[in-house]
Amino acid sequence: MGRCRKKIGGRTYKNFSDHDLQRAVALVKNGVLTERQAAEQFGIPKSTINRKRNKKNLKPVGRPCVLSTIEESMLLDGLVTAGKWGFPLTSKDIGFIVKNYLDTEGRKEQRFKDNLPGQDWLKLFLHRHNDVLTVKLCENIKRARVAVSCDTINLFFEELTKTIEGVDPELIINYDETNMTDDPGKKKVVVRRGTKHAECIKDTSKSSTSVMFCGTASGVILPLYVVYKAEHLYNTWTYNGPPGTRYNRSRSGWFDMTLFEDWFFSIVMPYFRKFPDKKKVMIGDNLASHVSTKVIESCKTNNISFVLLPPNSTHLTQPLDVAFFRPLKMKWKKQLDIWKDKNTGVLQKSQFPNILNKTMKELGPNASKNIIAGFEACGIVPLNPENVLKRIPRENSFSDDSWLNSFESHLAERRLNVISTNPRKKRVTVPAGKSISELNTEIVDTNSISNDIEDLEVVFSEEPVIDSINSEPENNPIIIVIPTTDQLPGPSGNNNQDDDDEDEVFDTKNLRVNDYVLVKCLYNKNSKKAKFKTFPCLIKHISKGINGIKFICSFLRQYKGRSETYVFSNVEDVMEVSEENILKRLMVIKEHRNTFTFNM
Repeated sequence: MGRCRKKIGGRTYKNFSDHDLQRAVALVKNGVLTERQAAEQFGIPKSTINRKRNKKNLKPVGRPCVLSTIEESMLLDGLVTAGKWGFPLTSKDIGFIVKNYLDTEGRKEQRFKDNLPGQDWLKLFLHRHNDVLTVKLCENIKRARVAVSCDTINLFFEELTKTIEGVDPELIINYDETNMTDDPGKKKVVVRRGTKHAECIKDTSKSSTSVMFCGTASGVILPLYVVYKAEHLYNTWTYNGPPGTRYNRSRSGWFDMTLFEDWFFSIVMPYFRKFPDKKKVMIGDNLASHVSTKVIESCKTNNISFVLLPPNSTHLTQPLDVAFFRPLKMKWKKQLDIWKDKNTGVLQKSQFPNILNKTMKELGPNASKNIIAGFEACGIVPLNPENVLKRIPRENSFSDDSWLNSFESHLAERRLNVISTNPRKKRVTVPAGKSISELNTEIVDTNSISNDIEDLEVVFSEEPVIDSINSEPENNPIIIVIPTTDQLPGPSGNNNQDDDDEDEVFDTKNLRVNDYVLVKCLYNKNSKKAKFKTFPCLIKHISKGINGIKFICSFLRQYKGRSETYVFSNVEDVMEVSEENILKRLMVIKEHRNTFTFNM
């Protein structure tokens, strides 16, 4: 039986809207209708109109809520803020936050077991605030995307304002490539009640084809550019596509510098040549394959400004990403689903242009409207940075310290409670065909231990602790404490400290979170060959203590033996570094596909 049962013959409560009630009371007060006439016209009991008119018994029906209106309002603001900052809470999380708040206030609520709200309270709480809160499936996004700050956006728009000043909307274009997959996705179907798995027989694959789209701020969609994943190009792959579409191929199926140059000179330049004497602007992401020396030289010659978007900000500043690609993919999946209903096997390259053409035709005039809406949503045309800034969380403060402490303690427990390190593996020598148990592995010969682990000599803290919610441990990082200068052994004849700059103490007062710095580490600490080596790292958190300033840093390693290129390891190396071990601040000279080059 359901949890909410209604007794037969019981009293009926409010079954009318607040708007109708307010209208009925207003008409009665103004003498237009009597109470009886208003009751008949709006379907509201006469006694209710009388009470509202005379302002009697205005409290809601039933027992008062556990939390007051002000307390629920503060909880509501906290939930909205947590969602804005990228940590939306589940119903279970809300229950623990309320419990923490009641415990902090010293309140014992008899309706809750151990002060923990149940499912009914959570359901009714969401119902009371259904105009603000709703339940949705969340999508996981990378931390690099949410690291985009208001300062970065403001700096971008300061430069963009100078660049697009006096440029006509039809001469401001945005370009981006996307992949059209061979999977029409899921859809709702009608099946027998109780069916555990609703399955639809349809051939799909993980293959995809890259397409470069380009549109202007005035709504003009330039011809498409299709790139197949193949060694050679065949004529049947180019039939029945959208008008003006050009086709090419590459081994990866994505754009490289050669293909980008061909796209620029075959698609963009013919359009820009129609306006020889006017200033033009190209806006795109900062992928290395989208930047070419020939393209830049041509831009200088033809009065074209090349604008690159801030890193990891395309979900905010790329018009095609913001408003164009989603409706395009929906139409594509619809046309692909129609094709797969009539055909078997994966989508062939010879059929791709035809389905793409049908997709663009179905999108029709909405394509121009969507690209115009994308430029407006990104604050580019018309120029309005606030359209982007309002989508970035701002600093907020709670008006009640108890609610603030409840949210902080819950998030701290959620993010910092589990910091585990992977144990070192030991190779077990066992004859072929013989099985072993856990006890057998405890008496393994130490000579069989794998020696492929790097010999970085550092001092591990006995109980690694991160004392701030901003340290963001992920992927089970190893927390390491680098020894300070007074913990290191005295200088020996074999210590390699050739650089005189290491004797100078770098001023760390101006360092901030997300800065790159050069850090020194001691190798072979307990041997005569002890020496220092330097590594670049990213500052994740800064804390001040009795012993000075401590920096939580994520270290980078050399990329495939390249001495000047560094990359973050798959398992994040997080270390606590003292300020005397920081040599200097580093500047990123080049960033390409998660690899970094610094001014070492």
